[in-house]
Amino acid sequence: MTRVHILSDDFASPNGLAFLYPVVLHRRLLRDAGLTVRLFAAADEALTDCDVLIVDSKAFRDQWADSQTRQTALSRIAVWAGKTAVLFFDTTDSTGWVNAAVLPLVQGYYKNQALRDRSLYATPLYGGRLHTDYTHRVQGIADEQPSPPWPTVAPTDATKIRIGWNSSLADYSFMGLYRAHLFRRLHWSALLSPTQRYSSPSARRSLAVSCRMSTAYSRATVSWQRQQVKQLLGDRVATNRLSRHGYFKELERSRIVISPFGFGEINYRDYESFISGALLLKPDMSHMETWPDIFRVGETILTHRWDCSDLLEQLEEALVDYDQVVEIAHQGQAVYRHFVSSRAGHEAFASRFHAIVTRAL
Repeated sequence: MTRVHILSDDFASPNGLAFLYPVVLHRRLLRDAGLTVRLFAAADEALTDCDVLIVDSKAFRDQWADSQTRQTALSRIAVWAGKTAVLFFDTTDSTGWVNAAVLPLVQGYYKNQALRDRSLYATPLYGGRLHTDYTHRVQGIADEQPSPPWPTVAPTDATKIRIGWNSSLADYSFMGLYRAHLFRRLHWSALLSPTQRYSSPSARRSLAVSCRMSTAYSRATVSWQRQQVKQLLGDRVATNRLSRHGYFKELERSRIVISPFGFGEINYRDYESFISGALLLKPDMSHMETWPDIFRVGETILTHRWDCSDLLEQLEEALVDYDQVVEIAHQGQAVYRHFVSSRAGHEAFASRFHAIVTRAL
């Protein structure tokens, strides 16, 4: 058996939970594939007593901003890499910045989603993200307190940037949040189970569009796109927040859900839309590589330009031709459901995890 240890934040953050969720849920499938997995919430002497050590970036989430604690974190990773194969999993929200100082120390640097053009990681990006850099360069938007530039990636290290799995593999149904809260307290793996409750896209839907979102971000380059969407929709579509119950009920009544970028390109709303059977309309995601590949333009989702100049046109065409485009919603739900709720999808995750581990040996 190949021994795999994972150092994480013990499910404390939403991203940490989404990262570990399929590992815990499919531990038996991983064992059948010849892998034993042990989770660590803190480093101890047993941490490196394994064949492969996976380090979740959330384990050091509060240490990267300060130069002294950052160096301590890097030193610890270097020591571990001298004892076993180390893979670093960057579970931040976007395709954006890469912790370039970690790259030379590890055998692989895995992101939830990455830029298809890896050479862009060698270029400074305003705000650390391609879409915030676009907003700054093209739209002339500046942040009141710009984020400090991170070191760019050396071309020789860019090949280490790979795709792990995105946050889609957790439970984003109405009850998923409550089960996650209980799991954090009790650590009963039985509380982690994929939803089997999906609403048909062809069900009667009395609401044309849903777009519940916040525009209150500390960075203008992040909030700009959402503010554009809100302005374009005007009084025709309410964007204020609802209760969780009201929000999910609205999704089930909606034909189309608009889901702009936030700090990252992917939002939990995307997964909630697939579960609810609504047609997902997002900004163009062709720059992004991720797994599972559930964001397929014209097949599982519709997209619009980053400046939102064609948003209303795309929305109107979809509503007029809804009887045809509803097939996209069906396919989006089917692809999502395959990876999240089917045996074949679970086996696909186990195979992917096995391949990632085997590559490091």
